[in-house]
Amino acid sequence: MDVVRAIQEQNVFIPTGNAKLGDLDYMITTNAMVDQIPELDDLLIKIVDGKPVFLRDVARAENTQSIQTNVVRINGRRQVYIPIYRQPGANTIEIVNEIRAKLTQIRQRVVDMYEGADDVLLEVVMDQSIFVRDSISALEHEALIGAFLAGLIVLIFIGSVRSMLIILLSLPLSALATFIGLYLSGNTINSMTLGGLALAVGLIVDQAIVTLENVSRHLSTGKTPTRAALDGASEVAGPVFVATITIMVVFFPVVLLSGISKFLFTPLAISVILSMAASYLVALTVVPLCCARFLKAQPEGSGDNAEHEPAFFQRIGRSYEGLLERVLQRRALIGISVFVFFIISLGLIPGVPWSTAPTKVGQELFPATDSGQFTIFVRAPSGTRIENTELLIEKVENEIQDVIGMWDPRHEQASSDLQMLISNLGVLMDWPAAYTPNTGPMDAFMLVQLKEERSRSSIEYSVLLRERLVKKIPGNRIRL
Repeated sequence: MDVVRAIQEQNVFIPTGNAKLGDLDYMITTNAMVDQIPELDDLLIKIVDGKPVFLRDVARAENTQSIQTNVVRINGRRQVYIPIYRQPGANTIEIVNEIRAKLTQIRQRVVDMYEGADDVLLEVVMDQSIFVRDSISALEHEALIGAFLAGLIVLIFIGSVRSMLIILLSLPLSALATFIGLYLSGNTINSMTLGGLALAVGLIVDQAIVTLENVSRHLSTGKTPTRAALDGASEVAGPVFVATITIMVVFFPVVLLSGISKFLFTPLAISVILSMAASYLVALTVVPLCCARFLKAQPEGSGDNAEHEPAFFQRIGRSYEGLLERVLQRRALIGISVFVFFIISLGLIPGVPWSTAPTKVGQELFPATDSGQFTIFVRAPSGTRIENTELLIEKVENEIQDVIGMWDPRHEQASSDLQMLISNLGVLMDWPAAYTPNTGPMDAFMLVQLKEERSRSSIEYSVLLRERLVKKIPGNRIRL
């Protein structure tokens, strides 16, 4: 209270009256306010035992808006860190592209508004869209490989280039119809929807193959391509519909989930359901149409002549026929064996009492993956000041450098795997507090970004740092 009272009494601006001189009326004031912030350090607070006590003896005057409760360090230096969060439903990639396009314009406005701001540097230090782009690119790559392998298998087993092209045509058409359905349902192209589409690639091909194979069988009886397409497609319409509905029903309950599982897996389930519905329509419309247009009629009975099949397929057919005969001769033994193995396999599920397996199948939300980044949460003893928390974080940063290497955002050090290190300490007493895991000045979280080309995975570095930090910096709660 002495400090507050001294500032209020000595740092004042008091109007003392006015003076009328000629045609002008001058306002007269008594101005005892300091011109520079450091002058506040010389304010007299009180006299104790005949000795003056100045503000500098008990406090420090700084030019700031409020008491500092939050500190952000990027690569070991205090920086101004502006996190940007997208609104629910917004497209991450579009937002990042727009922000990057505006950075130059924003910097120029800052330079124009403030003197001495020519050396201000605006950089994107953490871009979550990179992982979204990489994930989408990887899924697209896997889907293309799956489509290629599916076409190759069709070519090998059916032996017709035209048939292969008809099958492959069903893939982009089904994918296009799926994307239209995703757009109409309010979903976006993301990791989960693309994952569902990649999951359904084989199922999409299956329906087209069933239709094409049955049309080919009718062609071998001497029918015209048009008649064979009509008869072949109409025969399999019912069974293919039942198979499609079965798969869709399996994924439909995912839509009824709640919590985080609903938001994670509902887009995947919707993608599979839409792709299966689209593939069914394509298999019974486009595939028969292409068969009638591009496949040729065959002599009657040509499909029943096994001599036309390659020797490799003939050997497979004979082997399968012999195996099937032996299985049918031992139906009881095979049935009991399958039932016993089924009961034993249930023992791998957590919670089953009769499990004798040395280890059970574990449970987790996501499998451990090398994402290239990890987060360290640090909590000092309750009541720790933000300044002391920063000293603690400096020690943690030094340990991180000893294990991973010096931060190297421009990839200039081949011996270092550390690209970026962001440390966020304390809580900003405003709405941003809702977006941080920190609860007070004793808390901090650190984002460790590794280089794309690194000697160890993020999981390995997490294990090494966990053991090292517990030993080197005791008395604090640290988790990775």
